Amino acid sequence: KVFIGRESALKLVAKKIFSSIKSSESCTCVWFPGTGKGFTIKEVMQNSQYLREELGDLYSQTIIIALDLSLIVIDQKVSGFLQLIYFQIFKNIYPLKEPKASGKSEIELMMEIQLLCELIVRKQKRIVFFVNEIETLSMFERELIIQCLSSFINVNRYKVHCVMNLINLDTLSILEKTEKNFSLLQNLIYF
Repeated sequence: KVFIGRESALKLVAKKIFSSIKSSESCTCVWFPGTGKGFTIKEVMQNSQYLREELGDLYSQTIIIALDLSLIVIDQKVSGFLQLIYFQIFKNIYPLKEPKASGKSEIELMMEIQLLCELIVRKQKRIVFFVNEIETLSMFERELIIQCLSSFINVNRYKVHCVMNLINLDTLSILEKTEKNFSLLQNLIYF
């Protein structure tokens, strides 16, 4: 099916993705090339109607962290990825403060993000990382990002989730090799 511009298809995608989140699972969505993955995910993420309908009572308790990896322009993609997460989570917790990520190593950023995730979970909230365009990165960068996401999810697998969108089965094989706890492979959805 081609999803572009079809309301019923967008609702179907939102339902499949968020049913995983409601079941306290992460999911990996494998898209057939040319089916409008980027458009569909942006429509679902930007339209609060889908989020409200599918998440129900969990909507007010859920923090969505949108990660379009094709928008990272610096050479150190993993560092840019971690900064992107750090800024979004920090702004959700401390909306009036300015986050300071410059000068921090990737390890320091990872530890800070894990602490922020723990803080959010203690406040009885959930985090959902939406990862798009991971195929724009090198194999090595993909492996590192998958390891980072896995460590964030393992803060609390019932409250921290990831929705990873793929069009490349090479990335799925990296997930299978790299992801030791299979938290990103809990639910595979094919579109």
